[in-house]
Amino acid sequence: MMKLSLAVLVLCVAACTADTSYKVNINNTYVEFMTKSLMASKQSDISKDENKLTVMFADLQQVKADNAPIAGLNNTLPAAMFTFEDETDETSGDITFKRRVGNASVFEGTFKVYIELFTKGGNITMDGETTTVMEGGVRVVVEMAAMTFAEDAATLKLMLNIKGPATPAMLTPAGTDGVAYNLGEGGAVRLSKKVMIITQGASYQSVTPMMSGNDFSFSLPKGSSVKYSFFLQLSKAKMGGGDDPSAAAAVTPLLVTWVVAAACKLLF
Repeated sequence: MMKLSLAVLVLCVAACTADTSYKVNINNTYVEFMTKSLMASKQSDISKDENKLTVMFADLQQVKADNAPIAGLNNTLPAAMFTFEDETDETSGDITFKRRVGNASVFEGTFKVYIELFTKGGNITMDGETTTVMEGGVRVVVEMAAMTFAEDAATLKLMLNIKGPATPAMLTPAGTDGVAYNLGEGGAVRLSKKVMIITQGASYQSVTPMMSGNDFSFSLPKGSSVKYSFFLQLSKAKMGGGDDPSAAAAVTPLLVTWVVAAACKLLF
């Protein structure tokens, strides 16, 4: 009876935890999301890859008109546990990708993270802003909906911490619609400068990503449901004392595409 009870306990624990984390791989791209931290690598054992990319959803603040955060609100993002919906196969024009959506409750509303791994690349255009993606690339979309706002809240401030092998360095010229940062060893992040406001249809508003070291912040409109997206290109994997030979091939072309397109003002 004790062995049976232990077996049932193990099965129950597995069942209860299976939908609180997300792991997937496409074309030697491995992504893992637990609590509010996303890791991406060209190596299956992500935690051992010294060059893995890490995205931490650090905070979401309601901010006054003078940019001062409003204290004392029920902001649960710092301790959020996400639950995940079933993985789906998606198509957008000629582009195909796998998607899984994580949900958490923040400010009595919904904070969603869409994790999308491209199985076929191409160009993605949003309100005149175009991004080139390749197979194995990653898009992360953050959606915030139905949140309760303080009376003096002017905007939402989304705060991310994005780490790679090197301190982020800007790749794109000033004044372009979007901005890309080199994260080292072939890795990069491309940040949109448009936020989608979801009403009966969809409209777009400009947003300026602010960067300090590995910290990025974005001022987003409050009230309506909004979506903000960014793209990750993974670094060449490095396991302890050396590179992972299985990881190198697919890394460089997209970074070259981004840099050349930005220089020609075709990317954005």
